[in-house]
Amino acid sequence: MTPGRDLTRGHPLVTDASMRRCLNACGLAAPILWASAVIVCGSRHPEYSHIRQYISDLAARGSSTGHVMQVAGFVLPGAATAAFGVLLGLGATGRTAGVAGALVAVSGLSRAAAGVFAPDPPGNTGSPSFEQTMHNGAGMIYFLTLTLGVLAWAIASAIASRRPWWLTWYSVVTVTAAVSAPFALMGVGIASPGDVGLFQRVSLGVLNAWMLVCASLMLAHR
Repeated sequence: MTPGRDLTRGHPLVTDASMRRCLNACGLAAPILWASAVIVCGSRHPEYSHIRQYISDLAARGSSTGHVMQVAGFVLPGAATAAFGVLLGLGATGRTAGVAGALVAVSGLSRAAAGVFAPDPPGNTGSPSFEQTMHNGAGMIYFLTLTLGVLAWAIASAIASRRPWWLTWYSVVTVTAAVSAPFALMGVGIASPGDVGLFQRVSLGVLNAWMLVCASLMLAHR
């Protein structure tokens, strides 16, 4: 059985072809929209450093790209991620795969929630605002649940021998890279502790790439 078909059996919602295509498209769109928003919004700030500044700085309160980044970099990709998680979860043929789909969906909702709250301007020396605290909390939940979702998918892929063997190892490598990126980059001398933007981009980048690969696999085997 092909991986795409194996991943989308189960709930009646995912047996509807048009709905399945729509949810699948969300998995393709979320990573691309997020990366595009970061690149475009970053280009609007010559002083901005993709290496040493957080992605959230582009959505900071008072920033010229604040509202655009909130919507295009957080809310819309988050909603699309949640939709793709629904496809993974409802179409799952095993409990572990269902848990993986649920975690991906929660990560998307958390990502969208982070975009609702505008973070404080970069360099703020006062106490974090309520919005900053909520943004950080939602962002942390997004990262943790997406990482756990990929890990659960790795386990599900190992259990279901019908899925391609490399998907298991690719998922494991994704989780390892997402968690260890800061330590690995500093260990080989590529980065310093202050390169938080680089750490964030590598960790989130590999997780978003995993979603793009999974969505592409499912699309290819329709």
